[in-house]
Amino acid sequence: MQCSSILKPYIDRLFTLPDLKYPALRDYILSMGELLSAVLFASAVSGKVIPGEEIFVGRGEFGDAFIDIEKSRRNAKLIYEALEEALVPVISGFMANLSDKVATLGRE
Repeated sequence: MQCSSILKPYIDRLFTLPDLKYPALRDYILSMGELLSAVLFASAVSGKVIPGEEIFVGRGEFGDAFIDIEKSRRNAKLIYEALEEALVPVISGFMANLSDKVATLGRE
């Protein structure tokens, strides 16, 4: 599979931005670089991309969210599902789901 076909769905997401207000839109755009890197890495290692916002539930504010460990635990099944498919789970970091939107995590 060519690199362009692997990246296409994710690049399409970048060029069809959702109707979000700042700072949620900023976090959405910032998260795309991490997601594209995860896609490239997963293609190199026979992996499956699991976007961080599908696993991590965030609390706090956009641009400075933190992970709610208790709420995120139930999403670990996505990792096990990839392993059962004999795929390397590649989880994009730096992001979480905050009110059904992508939020970037703070430094702490």
